[in-house]
Amino acid sequence: MLAFFRLTALCDLVEFRETESSTYLSLTIQHKERALTPDSDRVFAFFCLTALCLKKEECLVKFTDDVPIYRQIEQYIAGEIISGRFHSGQQVPSVRQLALQFSVNTNTVQRALREMIIKNILESRRGLGNFVTSDPTIIEDLRQNLINKSLLAMYKQLHALNISDVEIKGCLDDFLEKRRSEDGKHDRTEKCLL
Repeated sequence: MLAFFRLTALCDLVEFRETESSTYLSLTIQHKERALTPDSDRVFAFFCLTALCLKKEECLVKFTDDVPIYRQIEQYIAGEIISGRFHSGQQVPSVRQLALQFSVNTNTVQRALREMIIKNILESRRGLGNFVTSDPTIIEDLRQNLINKSLLAMYKQLHALNISDVEIKGCLDDFLEKRRSEDGKHDRTEKCLL
């Protein structure tokens, strides 16, 4: 999907582009009649991209109040890795790009990335940026952790409604069977580690 937005006379083209690996915004400024300094180019680009992001609601992530924002950014990036939108060894967007995408302070994004580097989910390469780990076991552990958290949350919600383990298992089996027949998809043959 490629969409173009005309914002002002100075900003000829702001481009919103979604690729297989990520969604990003780019800006092309064609100078008219007078030259802009590099500093004014960056400031103008920032304001144009911010305005575009505010117009395109899907660019903004909705944060909840119950979890710190940096943790929610971690969860978002982890979801991108697990889903395969960020591949093993792929560079993740820069701190500034992520701060713009999430409409948060760069320090918040930096904290999220630092936490992911400490957990070895991301690797920092001096002068190049941050990259998804090349270790498949770390990515699989991340995936299993997400599965376990999701199942635990579902289990607690259903038990709060006085639904027994046997009923939960039966309902889940029925649900998965219906999904497979509707979607024509097959589940993974690997065993889930719970």
